[in-house]
Amino acid sequence: MNFLRTEDQLPCRQSVVHALLGALQWEGRQGALVVGETGMGKSWLLRTLERSLPPGGGAHVVRASRALRSVPYGALDEVLAGVPAPDLASAFPVLRAARQRLRGADGRPGVVLVDDAQFLDDETTHVLTELVVTGRIRLVAFTDHALAPAAGLNALAHEGYLDRMQLEPLADATLRSVAGLALGSAAAGPAPLGARALLRLREATGGNPMLLRAVLDHAAATAARPGPDGHPEPELDLIRHPPTGALTDLVASVLAPLPEAQRAVLDVLALGGAVPASEVERLAGVDAVRALIDQRFVTAHPADAGYLTLRHGLYGEVLRATLPLGRKALLHAGVVNLASTLPPYQCHRLRHLDWALDAGAPVDAAVLLDAARVATALGLPETSERFMRAVPGGDGHAAVVDRARPPAAGVRPVDAGEVLAGRDAGWPAELARAQAFLDQGRPEDVLGELPAEDPARGTASRAATLALHGGALGMLGRAVESVQCTRAALDAVLADPYPLAHLYEDVLTHHVLVLAHTGAATQALAALADAETAVLPFGAGEVLRGIVLVRRGDVRDGMRALVPGLTRMRRDRHLLLPYALGVASWGAAVLGETGQAAALLAEHRALPARGRLDLGILGIAYAAAAGSLESGTPQQPGPGAPQRPAPFAALLAHARPAGLRTCEKDLLVLAVLLGVPGATDGLARVVADLQGEEALVLADLAGATGAGNGAALGSIADRAAAVGLPLIALTAALRAGEVRGEPGTPAEARAVARRLRRYSAPFVGTHFEVRGGAQRLADLTRSEAAVARRVAAGESNRDIAQALYVSVRTVEGHLHRTYAKLGLSGRAQLVREVREVRGLRADPLQTAP
Repeated sequence: MNFLRTEDQLPCRQSVVHALLGALQWEGRQGALVVGETGMGKSWLLRTLERSLPPGGGAHVVRASRALRSVPYGALDEVLAGVPAPDLASAFPVLRAARQRLRGADGRPGVVLVDDAQFLDDETTHVLTELVVTGRIRLVAFTDHALAPAAGLNALAHEGYLDRMQLEPLADATLRSVAGLALGSAAAGPAPLGARALLRLREATGGNPMLLRAVLDHAAATAARPGPDGHPEPELDLIRHPPTGALTDLVASVLAPLPEAQRAVLDVLALGGAVPASEVERLAGVDAVRALIDQRFVTAHPADAGYLTLRHGLYGEVLRATLPLGRKALLHAGVVNLASTLPPYQCHRLRHLDWALDAGAPVDAAVLLDAARVATALGLPETSERFMRAVPGGDGHAAVVDRARPPAAGVRPVDAGEVLAGRDAGWPAELARAQAFLDQGRPEDVLGELPAEDPARGTASRAATLALHGGALGMLGRAVESVQCTRAALDAVLADPYPLAHLYEDVLTHHVLVLAHTGAATQALAALADAETAVLPFGAGEVLRGIVLVRRGDVRDGMRALVPGLTRMRRDRHLLLPYALGVASWGAAVLGETGQAAALLAEHRALPARGRLDLGILGIAYAAAAGSLESGTPQQPGPGAPQRPAPFAALLAHARPAGLRTCEKDLLVLAVLLGVPGATDGLARVVADLQGEEALVLADLAGATGAGNGAALGSIADRAAAVGLPLIALTAALRAGEVRGEPGTPAEARAVARRLRRYSAPFVGTHFEVRGGAQRLADLTRSEAAVARRVAAGESNRDIAQALYVSVRTVEGHLHRTYAKLGLSGRAQLVREVREVRGLRADPLQTAP
């Protein structure tokens, strides 16, 4: 059974083909039994295996079907063609005829491939079993999970005649690759697929190739819109895009053979998302439920094993969109305890409530108000509005809904959530004042307004307090304490996310900004990566990831995230846009993208000031720095090269009186990179009492620069690279070479040159490219690249020489030149360099002819 062509998704199944060929040749086995659900590629495997067998090998294909299941020897119709009808009444003549006609060449056992073996009639199964046991044939049978455990083919596998192979779902790497190709374009290449889109794809398809193809076709036809980088946005949320006829027909064809009791189970789970197993068994019977579990349609819910859910979300999407209201009401009434016992949010409470409203069942107002709060936090304004419309009048509920509607429609989950939770004034007054102080750049006032620990506070208020405390401490440069506060706030929200869903974005934003501005970029990126697969959405993730990467010096990767994120920024709840535009203009200027930098600068200048004072100051600084790069004419590119002065003195004058120590530090780091006179001395004063690894590295950099200590600067460059500060590493490496003066011993000179080439490598082709510094892997010659590729694969020089038809000495010469170009000390560093860069680009060794 093969509803759609799935060849594009199945190169990963080639290993299964090789295993099946091995099973056919192994003396200890007579073949294999391959088990997989509908759409896992069994028919593709059969066709590929048939083509892979040697010509004249005596391969025979037996195709079973549901229609012939009740016909004796129905699946062997072609094999037994011409056998007299009287002989078909006796097993011995049939067995003799089958043995003769399925015989292989030269008297060897024939190869029999069986498709849809779950539909084999008993008589055919008996013949094939007898031929396998007697060694007359080698058998590969493909079946789904409906094959009875006691059936003959299963018995052959249990007794060791056949290998049993289970077809596993496609891995996430394959899902991402296939989806990127399907949603990309010829001009722009594969579309990037984020972790959340990948998660939605996994939930919809379960890694099933047939369902994957159907979902991608649907997404390409209805949801893929060209993005700013030429890629379509991989929007795979079928809830927002009702299933098309193709999807509906596919699901209908898969589910059509199921009996009514099993269809009722699937309908109930589609409508409810997750339903207690006891209720489903009461509705349809234990046997129906077990059959669906065995056939991989139904599974236990990962959050609560007492609930059942559909294994493939696509079936649920289609069934919910196509079931008539009468059927929904009838099923709702049939699940007797559904209305009285709602599931937790992690077991699809929102879907249950949608179903109840469709069925016309009464729902308590407090339940609807809380569900509206969660729906708003999850980025489902239409669902939130539906729940608020359904709230019955009386008891002041109408007034609550009226107050909650504007912030919910504006997707302001904190404001809407507090109103819907019954806190009519929104946040407590002291929290509102503390947020205002934070935005105004008054961190000391934030700490004075909010006691660090107040036992009277509830969980929501405590989480908000910790986040604000962390933000204020971060502004003051107290990195360790600030990260502890924001981490505790995030942990409090994630411990039970749905009651605090409306706080999630704010708390996570505070946490990431604190990490980014205290130099803990790696931790910030890890927090954003975790957020991509969290149950709660985080709309600002792409922009924040770009900011973090550009700030620390990973400019290319940062701009790949930041620019599309800016374009898709449908809302700016956290008032990050001025800061993000400033950072983006700096990134574009560093990369030499003059037109893009000019456009971003113009947009930044036109934007009114808003949001946090420290972020606004930094946005202006980055924009001014971008302007200086665009208009400056430096004598020597690289960090520290003098540019047209940016207004750093005026910006520092805004930051210093307010005690914005971290903002001062960031301004002075930018000034150091631009070669502003006196910036290094100012940086030394500011970071002297700041916390965090970045502050220690910067303090040592300033001290070693002032002392002219080249050896210390070299070590600082290594430390900066180790903690994820590539631009600081390059700055230290440059200064190590400048202050050394006399070159010293040849070994010392080579060490300085190697360090400079290594740390300048990420900046080749940017404003910070160092003349005479590192070249990229892509700049190697074709011969050098071929040798480097094989070295990274673990081959010896002798192996490489034989493979490339050159002498060992030639290989050694290529390696010597490669080490010199890339600033590497030997083979181990080359292997590490190639593997690291391959993690960022498809093939870093694609060279020019």
